[in-house]
Order: sequence, then C-alpha cells, then structure tokens
Amino acid sequence: MDRSVGFLTPLAVAMLIGCAPGPRPTPTVAQASGSGLPPPSAPTATPTVSTAQNPVFTIAEHPKRPLPGVGPMDYPVSFTEAGLEAGEAVGFELTGQLDVTYECLAAGAPQPVGTPDREIDHLVLIATLTAGPDGSVSGVLTLHLPKPHALTCPNGSAPSAFEGNYSHVQLADKTYDVVVHLPDASFMV
Repeated sequence: MDRSVGFLTPLAVAMLIGCAPGPRPTPTVAQASGSGLPPPSAPTATPTVSTAQNPVFTIAEHPKRPLPGVGPMDYPVSFTEAGLEAGEAVGFELTGQLDVTYECLAAGAPQPVGTPDREIDHLVLIATLTAGPDGSVSGVLTLHLPKPHALTCPNGSAPSAFEGNYSHVQLADKTYDVVVHLPDASFMV
C-alpha cells in the first residue's frame, strides 16, 4: 500500500509556501570579510501611498417635507456619503418593506367599492452614483408605491392606496458595505 498518497513531501511543502500570497521574506547574503567582493545591495521597496477608504454616511434621512417629484405615498431618502475617492463609482441599494391597503374607488361614488386588499411588498432600488472631486456623493433615492398585485376592481372603479407603512428601510453602500437604517413611516389618504 502506497502511504505517500495524500501527503506532501518536504520539498512540495517548501514550494507551496513560496507561492503563498503576502510579503516575501527578504533574502540575506552572507559574505566573508575581506573577500574582495562588493557588499551586497539591500533590496529596496517601492513606497506606496495608502488608498484605504473610510466611507461614512454623513447625512441619511427620510425628509419630513415633500420633495419635488416625489409622491406623498413614496419613501424618499436624502443622503450624503463622504470618504470616497474622487470620480469613484459606488453602488447603492435602498430596501424596505411596505404594508399597504388598497381599495377600489369609483368616480363620483362617496364610498369605496368592493373589499379592500392588504398587500406586503419588499421593495428594492439599486443605483450607481459617482463621487465628486471632494470624494463625496449626494442624492435622493426613493421607494415608490407599487401598483396592487391582487386587487381586481369592478368596472368603472380603479385601485387606490389609502393607508400604508414603510418599515425595515435601509440604505446600503454595496461597494464598501456601509449600511444605515432609517425610521418607519406611515401614510393615510
């Protein structure tokens, strides 16, 4: 039976160690004094500038006042992230859960028609934004009220959301894994 199967020889182990990532040991050269040879030159390292980033959301909020172009049943997030490299493209993801109730409204009818429908949606918005010369990026990302999935309204009526609650909302920088959690928000028509 061959007992060498599955084992590495000392030479194979030494070769694998030499292939490992990371800093390599600096070789040393022993030289006898008075050998007449010039002293060995020390290996030189090229200096590097650290490009480590430390991104942070300096502002991330759900504005209390309405924003232009954003509906009263949507969830906008206004934010600024600093600590990025100028001109760098950064991936963002805004997620949240929306528990919403829809009803059917008929033109001129004083009351809703039919039975209201409650739906729970997990909303996701993905965007890529570019940092400015100062290494920051600012923007507004918005979770929009979706159309109902299951509500069928009778002829002459249309679906309309009349109450809802956004929860578990978070904004994430997917490039650097920076996450900020935002407050729940409700609406009622």
